[in-house]
Amino acid sequence: MPTNTNYITYTFFKKFSFPKIALLFAILFSGIPIFPLQAQKDLALSNRSQLLDARLGKENLAVFNGIRFYDLLKSDKVNFRYFKNYKPFNATITYNGQVYESILTRYDLLNDHLIVYTLGKSSFFQVQLANEKIDAFQLDALSFIRLDLNDRYDRNKNAFYEVAYVGEDIDLLIAWSKAEKLKTNSGNPFYTFKTSQKYYLKKESKYFNISSIRDVIQLFPEHKKDLKEFYRAYRKIDKKDPRQFMQKLAFFLDQSLNN
Repeated sequence: MPTNTNYITYTFFKKFSFPKIALLFAILFSGIPIFPLQAQKDLALSNRSQLLDARLGKENLAVFNGIRFYDLLKSDKVNFRYFKNYKPFNATITYNGQVYESILTRYDLLNDHLIVYTLGKSSFFQVQLANEKIDAFQLDALSFIRLDLNDRYDRNKNAFYEVAYVGEDIDLLIAWSKAEKLKTNSGNPFYTFKTSQKYYLKKESKYFNISSIRDVIQLFPEHKKDLKEFYRAYRKIDKKDPRQFMQKLAFFLDQSLNN
């Protein structure tokens, strides 16, 4: 019997077999491997796109064909409608079957659109791209794909989803969005924005929205006991960083299904 100081640790790990303990330590102390989908592979370097850039100039590329974008919501560099950064990303976009690199881009989470910036010699303006022509895009190390989930959970579906984890049997996608709120309690009314995410796990070629442990257990009832223990073990991470928690959960499920 362990000493009193180690009793809590002993009680927790007693519930797991040695392989499960090893898996929990692997999840806790190592990074989660993120593997690319086929759509991400399409974001590879394209000699053809580089030739077009050189011959036509970026302002004349087809990726800049869209409607002019004007941000009419007054905000600031702290509260804004875009993904992650106020400053545009240097993005790679697969648009209408063609790969375009080093395109200044913002991802508008308010309306789920990509906004690109022309930097040609003759003009500077913002263009909203047509969602149906975008296959995938990459913002720094984060990859996104266009997908119509057609699931029963969500009426307001996103067009784009972050590819957060891809394993042998489990994939994890994240739908990002923002909602605006008008502040009128000062002399200068302005908008603030609240970010939210929805998580989708892939099982047998279908994606399911995950908002609680009950959703996960419903998908994987044979792992009910292990899932409850997993949620208890990583409760603090779930509250602090839900995205990281969901990546660890996807990795845990993927490993469990292959053991």
